[in-house]
Amino acid sequence: MAYTLETAEAERIAVDHVAKLGTQGTTVPGEQVSSVVSQLTNQRGAVQMLHDRVGLLRDYVKAVQQGELEKDMHLLREIAGLCQQMPVVEEGDRWHCAYGRESEDALLVAHLGTLTKAIHHLHELVIKRSMIAERRMDQRG
Repeated sequence: MAYTLETAEAERIAVDHVAKLGTQGTTVPGEQVSSVVSQLTNQRGAVQMLHDRVGLLRDYVKAVQQGELEKDMHLLREIAGLCQQMPVVEEGDRWHCAYGRESEDALLVAHLGTLTKAIHHLHELVIKRSMIAERRMDQRG
């Protein structure tokens, strides 16, 4: 049975990002800072590229409206589809409310991750303490 796997560009970028994060895990504090700087630099570059491409699309639509370029209906439908996927900023409160919820959810996930790490370290500490207590009991008895 033949099949093809189609992915959107956003999915590919997300998978690439997760794969990079998995290979950058480190416990050296100085290296963590450089890892964060590297990630932020990559994100800044991605946002800049997105900004440039949106500018190209805007310029194309303006040129079509002014009659400088010929209409390409397929391309205009693609642009309209992209615009429909983006949140409408003019809705004000609804957009800010949704953005706030997403930000809070992201912070909650970050806090849960930190809490999970703390519990893991506490568990390791309890195991070590019990091993030390066990050795002391063996030495006395």
